[in-house]
Amino acid sequence: MLDNFAMDSFNEMMDKKMYQEYESVKKNQGFYISRFNISKTSEGKPQSVKGAIPWVNINFYDAQKVASSIEQNENVNSHLTYGAEYDSVLAWFIKSKAKTLAEIAEDSTEWGNYWNARNSKIAILETGSDENWRVNNIYDLAGNVGEWTQEKYASLYRIIHGGYFYNFGENFPVAFRRYSNPKNKYDFVGFRATLYIK
Repeated sequence: MLDNFAMDSFNEMMDKKMYQEYESVKKNQGFYISRFNISKTSEGKPQSVKGAIPWVNINFYDAQKVASSIEQNENVNSHLTYGAEYDSVLAWFIKSKAKTLAEIAEDSTEWGNYWNARNSKIAILETGSDENWRVNNIYDLAGNVGEWTQEKYASLYRIIHGGYFYNFGENFPVAFRRYSNPKNKYDFVGFRATLYIK
């Protein structure tokens, strides 16, 4: 796991599935994360596209099922993003000099849909609605909606990463973590999918 941006004792044990994905990442030099938050087609199917409202009001278990259903074949596998993958993306932003550690761990206001952002509408916006919120071709990681991940806290809870439109970017930067009962649904929490090569 790369840099842990939280000071709290969150962790993620490497189970068999995660180990297989880790081996794929080593072999293929990376993984793919959805460019946009997952949204729904008019038929209710998952998609990662620009110009759609993120899929919210979904609990962790359903988000996990939906993310896993996006792509399953002999070559690739999709899943709900692990906390380690989320943090790896943030570490990549820093390493590529696209963002600083302070912009990730202290104040993400300038690159996300937050209450105190410029031109804030104080509402969930469509994916990709502002090019200033794109980093290394990934949109809306900071603000707009929080994101379920597979990261655990204690034995029951799951971790929601980042802040959302009703938060201030200096209080809930993109690296912020909170734990929640995985059965809960929120109108401000969505999710992304990660894709790895088998």
